[in-house]
Amino acid sequence: MLDFVLHNSTFPLLTAFLLGLLTMLSPCPFCSDMTALSYLSRNVSNMRAIVMGSLCYVLGKCFSYTLLALVFILGAQTEGVRAFFETYGEPALGPFLLIMGVAIAIFSYREAHHNHDSDSHTHEHAPHRLIRSISKVNLKPLNGPVACFILGAVFALAFCPYSGLLYFGTLIPLTMMQPMSWSWLMPVLFGLGDALLVMILAILLSKGMASIGKMTGKMHSIESWLRRISIILFIGVGIYMTVGIFGGHHHCGPGCEHDHQHTEQCSHH
Repeated sequence: MLDFVLHNSTFPLLTAFLLGLLTMLSPCPFCSDMTALSYLSRNVSNMRAIVMGSLCYVLGKCFSYTLLALVFILGAQTEGVRAFFETYGEPALGPFLLIMGVAIAIFSYREAHHNHDSDSHTHEHAPHRLIRSISKVNLKPLNGPVACFILGAVFALAFCPYSGLLYFGTLIPLTMMQPMSWSWLMPVLFGLGDALLVMILAILLSKGMASIGKMTGKMHSIESWLRRISIILFIGVGIYMTVGIFGGHHHCGPGCEHDHQHTEQCSHH
């Protein structure tokens, strides 16, 4: 099927976008997509920040896919790079999510307790003092567009066998067959297809939650719970995927084993 697409694509730019869409709809990136969705849609009281963050997330994915494609255009061997990212890309995602989740939790703690701590004169326990001390580190970038860009860029490089097949086995050869003047658009459209639905869902979810918050008068409470859910997902998925590394196998979402078998079958054609 993919081999047919590769050699019979009449509209390569559209094909690149559809390949990105197939990557996003596959079971493998399910965990990372849900984590990204929770992160992008958590600030329901600031729609402008959500739109900007979502756009930066899309740009981050496009950046990684395009930069990687340039490596091949300049002459790198596909198989070696593909093996590296499929071996280390996804396993590295677990510790990244775990560290990011802890950092976001510390940032949220500081924001939530800033006013309370400034007015409180009660005795602080050691754990509270430790967290407060750590929270003095400048973690503001973790709450803005830069973090969303980094999130998209890192998630793009966490290839599973199925997404690796679509990118390295189909998109890159198709890109190499196009004129140099516009071939760079292929990975950009692939990244757009891979991230577009997450961006749309984040904006729609945020608007829905904001409407509920305005009707009930509990905007702050809803936003607080969404932030907690985001932190839980980051840390939970991070632990889940990290444990999978030490267990000797990857946990990339439901259906991953089927995708791996599908990849092996495709490689024989």
